[in-house]
Amino acid sequence: MRKSYFSILLILFASSITLLFGKSDEIDSLLQVLENTHGKQQVSTYNQLAKLHYYEDPHKAIEYGEISLNLAVDNGYDEEQFFALIHIGVGYSILGNNYEALVNHKQAYELAVSLNDKILHSIASNELGVDYRFIGDYDKSLSHFLLVLELEKVIQVDDPEKVKRKKSIAGTMSNIGVIYVDIQNYNKAIEYFNQALKIRKEIGDKRAVAASLNNLGVAYQDKGELTKALDYHYKSLSIKKELGHKRDIAKSNNNIGIILQGSGDLEDAMEKYLEALFIYTEIGDKYGIAYTQLRIADASLQQNNPDQALPYLEQSLSIAEETGSNRQLKESYEYYIDYYLFIGQYQNAQKVQEKLIVVNDSLFNERLSEKVAEMQTMYEIEKKEKEIEILSRDTDIQTMTIKRQTAQVYVLVFVVILFILLLLFTLLLLNRKRLKQRQINIELEKSELLHSKLEEENIYQSKQLTTHALNMLQKNKLLRELDSELKSFVPKVDEHLRKKLGKIRRQINRNMNSEKDWDLFKQYFEEVNKNFYGTLQKKCDDLTSGDLKLAALIKLNLNVKEAAAVLNISPDSLKKARYRLRKKLELFDRENLADYINKIV
Repeated sequence: MRKSYFSILLILFASSITLLFGKSDEIDSLLQVLENTHGKQQVSTYNQLAKLHYYEDPHKAIEYGEISLNLAVDNGYDEEQFFALIHIGVGYSILGNNYEALVNHKQAYELAVSLNDKILHSIASNELGVDYRFIGDYDKSLSHFLLVLELEKVIQVDDPEKVKRKKSIAGTMSNIGVIYVDIQNYNKAIEYFNQALKIRKEIGDKRAVAASLNNLGVAYQDKGELTKALDYHYKSLSIKKELGHKRDIAKSNNNIGIILQGSGDLEDAMEKYLEALFIYTEIGDKYGIAYTQLRIADASLQQNNPDQALPYLEQSLSIAEETGSNRQLKESYEYYIDYYLFIGQYQNAQKVQEKLIVVNDSLFNERLSEKVAEMQTMYEIEKKEKEIEILSRDTDIQTMTIKRQTAQVYVLVFVVILFILLLLFTLLLLNRKRLKQRQINIELEKSELLHSKLEEENIYQSKQLTTHALNMLQKNKLLRELDSELKSFVPKVDEHLRKKLGKIRRQINRNMNSEKDWDLFKQYFEEVNKNFYGTLQKKCDDLTSGDLKLAALIKLNLNVKEAAAVLNISPDSLKKARYRLRKKLELFDRENLADYINKIV
């Protein structure tokens, strides 16, 4: 459920965009130059201003890019028009509007092809690769990146330009590595990251070297080789400290902290988190502050120190509410649920769970809006490609094709509108049904006939029963930890107190029976997924009871941390168990285990 922060960092480092943070003196200088320039130099200056505003103010970058684009089109400056489209697209990409970025970069690509300029062709193809990756079309993304490598082989430039071309090649190899990380082909990802690292070392680009080392650390971390991962992260951090880029240093500290925490080295992990928090506070990075506070809270709970975790949770939630980010609210609520479960306040955990449902609904609506925007954008792109194809035909065929395709467009628009209306109508019905079912559940909880009534409810109530079963497993885990603590005190107390402790432990043990809990869980689970176990065992008759338990938890969409907590094992052990299950089910490298299991009914 929770997206790992180091994977976000990987995306930022591997992007094809050069990380230039526009300095105020450079901007002021260009603005002064702008007052006395005309023609092509003026258009070029606007393009430079757009580039310098990428990260400081992407809205301003888009504004300067559009001014440059209009001037370039009016005066026929093709190359400046190309770069204006690139800058506008990058601005939209940084703002998260990947589909607008795709439209502008597609236009830049078509212009580069028409000019038969291989360098511009390479630049545009690289940006399209980034755009397609962000919208999840890995095949198109990979094809564009591979095209960049082919173009770079034949580009002939003078010596001063060769370093720039090598930077482009290294950036593209890094991007290809990121795609392979996304599809969990870590060996291939590491191969491309190493090629990028070699080039960057040759040209002496220290910041890019640090980025490559970071990428290798992430790849090895996802692969489960934590010692190598730490080694690469520490090397990356060393270079970042030398260069003095504070945000980069903070991100590396968080990456290292995550690995240390996962390895059980909580004190060193906490030290790294606190270093990151200090830097984020110093530079005013609210998202970095909020995320790091959640990491500290999580580590505090792992140290059995909920009192230390609470203020960090409160501060992180406050920032999420201040920024109005549903994604940050989702992260905060998830960690709050862990906190309340840890201290045994199940009612408060349920209240936060209800808030999380509302936020998830909002995020679903956001994704729905993005999907509609994606459909519209892809339709515009395909329409543009059809128009180009039409122009290459003679007049009679062109007229007939336009009429036919116009009819197809009307049909497509009608189908899209109908699909959206049906989707919205279905969503409305589902929301009404969910609200009605929630009200029924509240009334049933007040009744002494809860168990018999729940059996008569539909799949929604059955899923709620499964959630209760998982909560009982969590309760038993806490009871086992309590029993272990009491056991450690037995040798240290007198005989009278030892008898009392023994009585308490016997009471605890009478309330624990993991096998019975799993039997109850299996009963509830099979009410919802009647044929799941049978179907799974038909696919592989060599599955152990542990494999079946893990498959059931994946079916419930539990993340690695949650599943590990239920099974009372470490996240690393859980990852190994997933790997063994993949092998038994004979899944291909690109085949996602969760998707495979969710298709089983």
